[in-house]
Amino acid sequence: MNHQSVGYFLSVEEERSFTKAAQRLYLSQQALSASIAALEREVGAALFERTSPLKLTYAGERFLPYAHQLIRIHRLMEADLQDVQNRRSGRILLGIAPTRGKLLLPRILPVFHRAYPQVMVNLLEDTNEAVCRAVKNGEVDLQITQMPFFGEGLSVEPFYEEHTLLLIPKEVLSTAFPGQEEEVLHRFSETDEIGLLKECPFLLNCSGNIIRSVADRYFEAAGIQPRIAVESRSIETLLELCFQGMGIAFYPDAFLSGEVRGRIPRSMSVLPLRRPEASYSLGFGYLDLPSVPWTVTEFIRIAKETISDRRSQYDNL
Repeated sequence: MNHQSVGYFLSVEEERSFTKAAQRLYLSQQALSASIAALEREVGAALFERTSPLKLTYAGERFLPYAHQLIRIHRLMEADLQDVQNRRSGRILLGIAPTRGKLLLPRILPVFHRAYPQVMVNLLEDTNEAVCRAVKNGEVDLQITQMPFFGEGLSVEPFYEEHTLLLIPKEVLSTAFPGQEEEVLHRFSETDEIGLLKECPFLLNCSGNIIRSVADRYFEAAGIQPRIAVESRSIETLLELCFQGMGIAFYPDAFLSGEVRGRIPRSMSVLPLRRPEASYSLGFGYLDLPSVPWTVTEFIRIAKETISDRRSQYDNL
């Protein structure tokens, strides 16, 4: 049985849509449908009810756990065969959110490449949820994302901790609190109470983003509905709009590289959020196999050694 077709089946089951699964897999819908049809002929039963959204047939429900097991066995086989090749050549499929990848990978990958120049790295840069699904489905060997993340058959290792900042343009405070800007800033720095800024516009990531989760917990604790000026998947776009004074932004302290720090307007207030929910841990996730691919264990080792001191790593960028 073709393991790729089994992986396609798992993706369609996750998305409950041929169209969405095809987009996720970078396939044409026709090619994906043909692959699933061939798999159904091979197992001798229809696996999906062609409704909207798609549903698993009874045969599909029975096939689902076997599909997960087949993917795990395939990854185990790949790991064993890579070990046979004297641990010098192979590949690693790595999943990470785009902005975090831009921050971390230019520091980690050159070190990894120098140690293992014959190992090819394939990147999946997508949302944390999409990356986690890809690991579970065997499409990705290793993910770097927020902890905790749960899933049957996943192993997790901690990486480092990030903290959240609040970037407040002077223009926003001057509009919302004319003549009281310093007083409001002082009260916020003393209390960490986001409700003090409820009249201000906010620039927020879309739901599903780590920083958006931090923001939502702050808003929920204060019992307020934020005034959202802009919502975007790109935290870099939101940062630029914040620099233009369009609204208040939540931003990870780890992302403040030297270049970004140098562009922060002098009039902008950069305040650390102190509540426990403003900090979160990043970790590695991978399938819990009897034999973990050596490329995964070596990538984790090199990443931890390269990003060993969170403060110096970003201050020196």
